[in-house]
Amino acid sequence: MSISDKTRKILWARSGNRCAICKLNLVNENKTIVGNECHIISTKINGPRNSIIKDFDYDSLDNLILLCSNCHKVIDTEIEYYTVGILKKIKEINENEIKTLIENQKPNELFPQINGITLLPQINTGKELFNILDGSSMFKYNFEDTADKNEIEFIASTMQELADYVDYFGNECLPLHKLKSISNLNDLLIEIVRNNFILFGERTNKKWVFGDKSTTNLMTAVIHLLRKDNKQIVKPKNI
Repeated sequence: MSISDKTRKILWARSGNRCAICKLNLVNENKTIVGNECHIISTKINGPRNSIIKDFDYDSLDNLILLCSNCHKVIDTEIEYYTVGILKKIKEINENEIKTLIENQKPNELFPQINGITLLPQINTGKELFNILDGSSMFKYNFEDTADKNEIEFIASTMQELADYVDYFGNECLPLHKLKSISNLNDLLIEIVRNNFILFGERTNKKWVFGDKSTTNLMTAVIHLLRKDNKQIVKPKNI
């Protein structure tokens, strides 16, 4: 087996993208990923802290800790100190710190509200859309209810393309790829307008509940694809 994409996303989100030991930010300014998804109990027979456990999933979230390369080398060298119990405690402390930071964040006050309902901004450029998708671990969307087959196909293909970008940006995006992505997203927005739709969205921390009842807060791209005549759309006062 191998570490699943879902497990990776949860591990990075709960760890706050930082090393559990030295607290180094594992995604640098150039969006290069420098972190290691490390096994607490090794999958290798002669590996550090190896133990043969029947029906044990060595690639499960509970057996993984996020570390920088240096700390990864240290824990696999100084195995008498960095026992299974010690590493699980280090992981628990780090994840609790991140959880506390997220829960204490103030609600997003960048967008205006009417009767307690947040007004999301219209997305007009590829760069605006890129900034929402880039760095998001999950994708949540809302779209028009329609029976028109052409609209259904257009909505489905648009949402799938945006979801693919979230997965792509969640790994690594070099400057050249960023510029190409922004250009492609500009083209997508032109196509959305041509089909008489408008895109709205934001990037926010949301609580996710998974099939095994586990929960975690993940940075989420929230996108709404609405027809331009939708009554939910609030037009600026000067129009």
